[in-house]
Amino acid sequence: MTKDLTDKYMANRTFYKIQSEFLVDNPDQRISADIRAFTDTAVSLSVVVLNSIIDLVSFSEILYSIYPPLFVALVVYSVGGTWVSVKLGQPLVGLNFKQEAQEADLRWFVWVWCGGLFGLVFFFFFFLFLFVSFLCV
Repeated sequence: MTKDLTDKYMANRTFYKIQSEFLVDNPDQRISADIRAFTDTAVSLSVVVLNSIIDLVSFSEILYSIYPPLFVALVVYSVGGTWVSVKLGQPLVGLNFKQEAQEADLRWFVWVWCGGLFGLVFFFFFFLFLFVSFLCV
């Protein structure tokens, strides 16, 4: 998956278009973060879904044999709860995108600021050394 996304990013000068038009902040970092998040979520979701299906089949049979109207009420309740959760969770997608953009901007700022500060300190001491050595000669 990483190779496929990287190939698409490099094909037809897509990387140049993204960088020059400022479409996405830090696209290479976003690609790696998205792949990591996707694989972690896919594995976790697969395990949870398999476990839930096994629990659903085994407990549904038991509950239906004890009291069928309660089984129907619980199915309606779970479907309704799932629908409400999906509707409430949809705005979180946009918030997650904004959070990643802010984090990427912060990392870029810290990297540039610390890199620039290191360069200034290095050149200050370099020129100080040259000045002192010139005075001592």
